[in-house]
Amino acid sequence: MVREAVFLMTWAYKDKPEMTAQLAEEYTLAGNNNNVLVIPAGLSFAKADRQAIRPGVLSTGQETSDPVGTYLAACTTYCGDIQEVNRSETPLPRHRC
Repeated sequence: MVREAVFLMTWAYKDKPEMTAQLAEEYTLAGNNNNVLVIPAGLSFAKADRQAIRPGVLSTGQETSDPVGTYLAACTTYCGDIQEVNRSETPLPRHRC
């Protein structure tokens, strides 16, 4: 499947977790308005942070992530793309993400 664009939903600043809901809403609106897939990396960060033994470990600063956060964003992107392909007519096995 060839895609012209994908939006990667970013994550909230470390000291502003309330940004998560705002970012999710705006990215969802933008994706719907432009018929573009939105990869919910920001929601993955928020969920991982809530479940973490040491909350906040995914963010080293205001706008960047550490290698674990980069890996989480990559996994979220992969799962979003696989799920989108599985919705198409391409016969691929289902992946659990």
